[in-house]
Amino acid sequence: MTKIETFTKANAKEIQAEVMNSVNEALAKFGVKAQFGGGSFQDVEIKLKLTLKLESENTPEKIAEARDKVAEAAKDLVKRFGINPVSADGTKQIVDYKPRNTKYPIIYLKNGKRYKTSLSRAKYDFA
Repeated sequence: MTKIETFTKANAKEIQAEVMNSVNEALAKFGVKAQFGGGSFQDVEIKLKLTLKLESENTPEKIAEARDKVAEAAKDLVKRFGINPVSADGTKQIVDYKPRNTKYPIIYLKNGKRYKTSLSRAKYDFA
């Protein structure tokens, strides 16, 4: 490999890939995975954004457990308050119910974003 005089887009991407492989190799023994986000470069400097995540964060067992929790909460809402888990127009879906949150206990998903709402508003929207 030749010595780099200035950074270009091509060699910056190549360096980022090399760094990512080396970092992931080193972190594998800890069960941690590195992700590099968008960075920037100038003639003499590269800035990389690094995020570390546990590899076991989204195991199939945890995903199944979360789905079961949501299904159980939806059944509970229907039984206790007469609230359907999906809105009448189909754009909103209840994903969580937090009874300890007195003001906004209902968490729903709309267009990929999570929102919270009151029980009275949920009865109106999800009736």
